[in-house]
Amino acid sequence: MSVSASENVTKLAQMAERKILKGLNISFEEHARSATFACGGSLPFHATPGKFGATAQECAGESVHENVEDSAGIKDGEGPEESAEEGVEEYSEEYDERTLNAIDDVQVRFGISGQGYCVNFGQDGPSKDFKYLLDACQPASFGRGGEAVLDEKYRKAGKLDRSEFATNFCPYEAGIIDVLTQLLVPEYKYRNLNSIKAELYKLNIYSAPNGKFRPHVDTPRNEYQIGSLVVSLPSKHTGGQLTVGNSSADSQSVIFDWSSQDKKQPACIKWAAFYSDCPHEVHQVTAGHRVTLTYNLFLRRGVGHIAESSPALDPTQLPVYGALRDALEVPSFLNKGRVLAVYLTHRYAHTDNQLNFLPDSLKGADMALWTAVRALDLTCKLVPIMRAEHWSGKQTDIFEPEFSSLGETVTGGYVMSIDYQWPGWGHKIPKDANITWLNGKRGDLGELQLAYATHGNQPEVETHYSYAAMLILVPPYSERGNSDAASAEFPADFWDASSLDSDERLDD
Repeated sequence: MSVSASENVTKLAQMAERKILKGLNISFEEHARSATFACGGSLPFHATPGKFGATAQECAGESVHENVEDSAGIKDGEGPEESAEEGVEEYSEEYDERTLNAIDDVQVRFGISGQGYCVNFGQDGPSKDFKYLLDACQPASFGRGGEAVLDEKYRKAGKLDRSEFATNFCPYEAGIIDVLTQLLVPEYKYRNLNSIKAELYKLNIYSAPNGKFRPHVDTPRNEYQIGSLVVSLPSKHTGGQLTVGNSSADSQSVIFDWSSQDKKQPACIKWAAFYSDCPHEVHQVTAGHRVTLTYNLFLRRGVGHIAESSPALDPTQLPVYGALRDALEVPSFLNKGRVLAVYLTHRYAHTDNQLNFLPDSLKGADMALWTAVRALDLTCKLVPIMRAEHWSGKQTDIFEPEFSSLGETVTGGYVMSIDYQWPGWGHKIPKDANITWLNGKRGDLGELQLAYATHGNQPEVETHYSYAAMLILVPPYSERGNSDAASAEFPADFWDASSLDSDERLDD
């Protein structure tokens, strides 16, 4: 191959890589503007009934404590006394986070007091009284022009209002609301409203052969409602997929398929949440019954620190996950391996060790990207980066491998800034570094990092601000998917600033 042909191939590869980087940038900035418009996940059941949940027999009204013999032939009331706590499964350090997030069977109670029924939804689906729940449901209406309308060509489903049933399922205990608080809460006019309240709304059943709800947008109950949470209870069915569109992007949508497709996997609770202004549709149920609990989501005061550990969230449902996964599958994308750097888009107290909860306190687009990167087994790290200025006016970026608190005031002179170095802080990022920036920093997100006295013609106090950034180690294409590469730490020479480059900033 001639030199000119080789150069053309290289230029084409660079153009393709740059196109992919811009696509990633668009995906990330869409998160930054409107957070994530929809997300979902799943919750496993405990293998055995939990401390607070009834068994299927108890839920069906069958006695399990009356004149029962155990395997040793001892009847109730005989033998040594047992403490009230015996038989209760204790917390074990050996449990992983998914096990700790497991829930008891979900019970739905309905009917006249003293004469009602209880349906148990567990790994085997609904209990035998499910037929009574089907009979108890009334036709579900929908809103049109401020009125409730019944039209089975548009919506065909059964429903129970919240006053007509009770359930032991709690989205707070399940960890779902914590996830939604950090992922869906937008920048809002009431800045102190940074958490979510979930209010049970209805139980719905979409039954074959024609259960469906055509595309529609929910009507918020008041100005504080921001979205809906739909929880799918285990019941065998085919069809009934939930498609949620992005109100700000006509072609962007997420499909949640809760139908009974994988018979090898045990049944579980599945859920989806989305903003109120998102158009969504329940596709036709062609077999079985699709059973859901719906909650209205309202803004309220609150806090959250769960970005590092959110087992209730399925990161593969995040749009930025798909964009990054697809980019990694392209051979020309950062083919030889590189550090992909992203300035965080929210403010964090990263220069105060007492208030710095990163990465647990990541939110919005930052949390979505961090979660997606970790789900793809890429090595990533959060670091502070500061702009240093030479006495001649020339500027460069410097960084530290760890966050640190606002430093004590130090005394220096002109000499301290000639090499862009402050005592004990900062490594210069040279021009030949192996780093590609995905975005630029926002000037209003800097945190005071250094304050020191200078001496010259007159004494002054200099201040410098640092910005939190995420560094993602993208391995060479030949090593992607390799478990050894996925668990690799940042190379030691990275922190010696021998392999960094700040020239490839997309917005320059």
